[in-house]
Amino acid sequence: MKYGGADSLRKFFNWYYWCVNTGSLLGVGALSYIALDMTEGFLKTYAGAGGCLLVALILFSFGRPYYIVHRPAGSVLRSILCILRDAIGGRCCQPRQTSIQRYAR
Repeated sequence: MKYGGADSLRKFFNWYYWCVNTGSLLGVGALSYIALDMTEGFLKTYAGAGGCLLVALILFSFGRPYYIVHRPAGSVLRSILCILRDAIGGRCCQPRQTSIQRYAR
């Protein structure tokens, strides 16, 4: 986020948390009830879920000026392969530690 600093970031994730949980409650509770108890419930449920996704896409596009976009640098696939190589090589090459040695650090 461009503006606001740490407090703005905290507020963003607070709202994000509540929106995710509210959406989960709506999806599991209300849409399941509509799908099972109404005539043509499955069609209405899919239309409702699709409508919610459309609203989310519109809201997401309105927030575009506030996002920080970093252009990709290098190859993502190459980065993944390097990380995997280091992880596998590091695991095989390092001596095994006992649990006491790990917690002694």
